[in-house]
Amino acid sequence: GRLYGPHYTVFVGPSGISRKTTALHFLRLLLLRATMGKLKIIGATGSGEAVKETLAFADCQGENERDDVRRLMNKRDLDALENLRPQRRIHIIQDEISGTFAKGKGDSATLVETLLEAYGCPLVLDLQTRKNSIFVWHPVLSVLGTSTPERLRRSLDISNWYDGLM
Repeated sequence: GRLYGPHYTVFVGPSGISRKTTALHFLRLLLLRATMGKLKIIGATGSGEAVKETLAFADCQGENERDDVRRLMNKRDLDALENLRPQRRIHIIQDEISGTFAKGKGDSATLVETLLEAYGCPLVLDLQTRKNSIFVWHPVLSVLGTSTPERLRRSLDISNWYDGLM
């Protein structure tokens, strides 16, 4: 089958003249057309746990497949999950994404952790909750965002270079 790799891209430029948001809009349309509307696109406003849960069901075709995936996750049947749908993929598209990178601010801390974990294309991303176990088989998480140099500079520090975020 097809394999998709992650890409994390942030357009950086001054406000109003660099057309970052316009480029982001056209990229969103291009992705939707190229995948015939089947690609799951979300904003970078949730927690890492919410992203993992969205990713777990991203390519499901209808509620029956979602139920099958849920059942197999609860049984921890990773082989059957791989056969059902070999890869899960979503794109995070966010205008002014710099706030997402600010560590330690609410849900963004777990979101940054999830971005770092997913970038290496692990075999499985997992999430243990009180109610359910979520296993994402061959996750592919991509990020497209925009920022100004000033906002990006305020949101990042040297640790972001060392932990691999930048």
